[in-house]
Amino acid sequence: MGFANIILHLWAWIFMLWSVANISIAVSPVEIPDSSCSGPQGTEFITVFMQNHLPSYGGKDFRLFITGYTPGTFVTISVNKAGVRFNVRANLGETTRIQIPEFVALAGSNIFDHTVIVQADHEIAILALNYKTYTADTTVVYPVEKLGTEYYVVTPMGNRDGLNKQFAVVAWKDPTIVEVYLKGAVTFQGETYRAGTKLVISLEAYQAVQLQSHDDLSGTRIVSQNPVAVYSGHVCVAKHTKCDYVSEQLLPVSVWGTSFIVPPLSFQPNFDLVYVAASQHTRIDYQSGREKSRRNLVAGQVVTFEITISNPLYISASAGIQVAFFCTGGSKGKIVYDPFFLMIPDVSGYCQTYNIHGQDLFENYAVIVAKTAETADVTIDAEPLQFTVWRPIPGTAYSWTTYNLGSGFSNHTIENPSSAFGVLSVGIKDKAGYGSTAIGDISSAAPTIQPLDLPSTSCSGPQGTEFITVFMQNHLPSYGSKDFKLFITGYIPGTFVTISVNKADFLATITANPEQTVSVMIPAFVELAGSNTFDHTVIIRAHHEISILALNYKTYTADTTVVYPVEKLGTEYYVVTPVGNRDGLNKQFAVVAWKDPTIVEVYLKGAVTFQRKAYKAGTKLVIPLGAYQAVQLQSHGDLSGTRIVSQNPVAVYSGHVCVAKNTKCDYVSEQLLPVSGWGTTFIVPPLSFQPKSDLVYVAASQYTHIDYHSGRARDTKDLVAGQVVTFEIKFPSPLYISASAGIQVVFFCTGGSKGKIVYDPFLLMIPDVSGYCPTYNIHGQDLYDNYAIITAKTSESGGITIDKEPLGNIAWRPIPGTGFSWAEYNLGKGFKRETMEHPSSPFGLLSIGIASKSGYGSPAIGASSK
Repeated sequence: MGFANIILHLWAWIFMLWSVANISIAVSPVEIPDSSCSGPQGTEFITVFMQNHLPSYGGKDFRLFITGYTPGTFVTISVNKAGVRFNVRANLGETTRIQIPEFVALAGSNIFDHTVIVQADHEIAILALNYKTYTADTTVVYPVEKLGTEYYVVTPMGNRDGLNKQFAVVAWKDPTIVEVYLKGAVTFQGETYRAGTKLVISLEAYQAVQLQSHDDLSGTRIVSQNPVAVYSGHVCVAKHTKCDYVSEQLLPVSVWGTSFIVPPLSFQPNFDLVYVAASQHTRIDYQSGREKSRRNLVAGQVVTFEITISNPLYISASAGIQVAFFCTGGSKGKIVYDPFFLMIPDVSGYCQTYNIHGQDLFENYAVIVAKTAETADVTIDAEPLQFTVWRPIPGTAYSWTTYNLGSGFSNHTIENPSSAFGVLSVGIKDKAGYGSTAIGDISSAAPTIQPLDLPSTSCSGPQGTEFITVFMQNHLPSYGSKDFKLFITGYIPGTFVTISVNKADFLATITANPEQTVSVMIPAFVELAGSNTFDHTVIIRAHHEISILALNYKTYTADTTVVYPVEKLGTEYYVVTPVGNRDGLNKQFAVVAWKDPTIVEVYLKGAVTFQRKAYKAGTKLVIPLGAYQAVQLQSHGDLSGTRIVSQNPVAVYSGHVCVAKNTKCDYVSEQLLPVSGWGTTFIVPPLSFQPKSDLVYVAASQYTHIDYHSGRARDTKDLVAGQVVTFEIKFPSPLYISASAGIQVVFFCTGGSKGKIVYDPFLLMIPDVSGYCPTYNIHGQDLYDNYAIITAKTSESGGITIDKEPLGNIAWRPIPGTGFSWAEYNLGKGFKRETMEHPSSPFGLLSIGIASKSGYGSPAIGASSK
């Protein structure tokens, strides 16, 4: 059987089982329903065939393997600007092989028109084969709704042989500007670009650019104005054996995961390599065999781990990471197999049932990762696994094994009736090899997020040692007296803290201690006013970890926000500005540079006037910021969905100078989290004292499917990049949202009345369920009625205490569609700091306060567990 036929069989089984998979997502040990598995099926795709070995080497064999899921699916395959067009029928359970013309091959560093476009009238899945004699690889082709706007490249490193690392960026239906922050030197269109420089490339619709380098390109950041596909690999990489072309389509940063187990290959006599890429400051805890350690990564850093049979690798991260496995080639008996490249799935993608097929001419293996306590329940074709040695994965409750499926084509079902597990499918033969993540078919039981028995990462609260913040315009600049404060909490006795204002004669020093919150007055001149750039940012540094809550107060108009440390900052954000009554007051946001100058690109959804020039909605505004500078932009129009992309990490604050809906206006503001820090599972409790309704804003950074429960009603929505949708929320109906990719969820209290108190609006970020903590510090504010809004597992709600005392008689209300309940706890009036905790179960906590003509809200601060 030829190599193409082998690939055809391989492709068929990969996607037949992917077509019906519903993957359980573990966001921490929670038990709430999740959305269906989001596989690679779609109706429109765009792909390219990157350079394989030298352009002159061997005969080219480029193929697409197309699998249908609906009888009679009509599929069109065309080559952009080439007059090439094929029509085929894809039927349920059938895989059709399409030969693609040789001239589509990319060669060198250049821009290319001949991309391959596939469109279908029902869902299909596609595998692409790029084949030359003894050098070939396959990649899954993801549909256009899976594309994103931020990627990090990984190019495997082999021997120094003069052959190139490479990646390609492919535009979809819209022209786009692509910014490439290079980690290796490239020569493009006759000009050399060194490592560390930014290369800006304009692509027309359906165009592609391929960039090659003798240098390692790993960590190169790609940012695009519109969604693009990105492929990464090597023209022919050799490590322990002969070279082989390798390539994978990458997933965007917004869908990266946080928990990974990488089992070794039991037949590898040397070692393989694992690449871990970060998109922001990320702490990874890892265990390689018995060695346990921790690393802090910065945006664009790619670290490499060697993996051998005695040292499986477990990685847990504080933010999404990309994990790639590079088989370096090796020998098993008389078989000398060549390299392959595959992406490792996040543990949250594990399933309970897998179909796996052995391939003709290969020795086929299933590499299985399962809970140690459940390994005996893993079966193949309804029979126990025979002659299998399970090896523990140190630091976890999991073990791994390699199960020999034998030689030749075969079909098997591997499953566990109650416990999710992971399976990799690999095969080796002389001068070849294949590998992929097996994609599972979950049982027909209602999908739930499976409790994850890995040691979870510590609650990643807002603690840090350096912060930068601003105080945005509150109401009209001339209105009222300003009262700007920072509430600083220490966690280690005698923590020394300095607070300074950039380019101003202000410096304050304090000592922060555990169980203490110190209030620091910030001078009134720091307030931002209008659309402009500003120097007077506020910088806080400490020699041990602290947390900060900021208060921006004028009479009858105030709000609070958590201030995040610099390691939480990012380079891509989407703005949310609440919309109230038409009163002529401005929506606004601010972007704050940290220690490095940066270029900020703002893709406007509303018109702004900046430095005497008007910019319409839909235009791009480019703003250079010096270190510790800020820019504030204001608009009468809604700015929600405005995208912010920066060269270096920045802080972003978003809100309104004074927004009114049901009552009088109030200043509202929140610090936003970058796209890379967004989550997928959210619970939004209502306010029991709201007589009308409040609003919840949900923002997407890419094509995203959301499932939501509002009270007893259940529905779905599909969002595109930059779309912000609004939900009404009213007591007694909470809102539960589960998304196929990271989303940003913002709660806008529209103002209301409680007894004689007529309170004004406030704004707060809703935390992802995966960010729940077991301990919080919560601050009541002076002159307010202060409340804690609690979301907890129904079975664990009785274990929550405040200052070591039971909560007492409070009303817990179930959240339909989940295993959670919510409650309100009255903290009373006046300034206070209290600790709310549960001995073993994470929960969610919001801090709000109401007063006549005012209101505030923010997430409570999860106590550091480091």
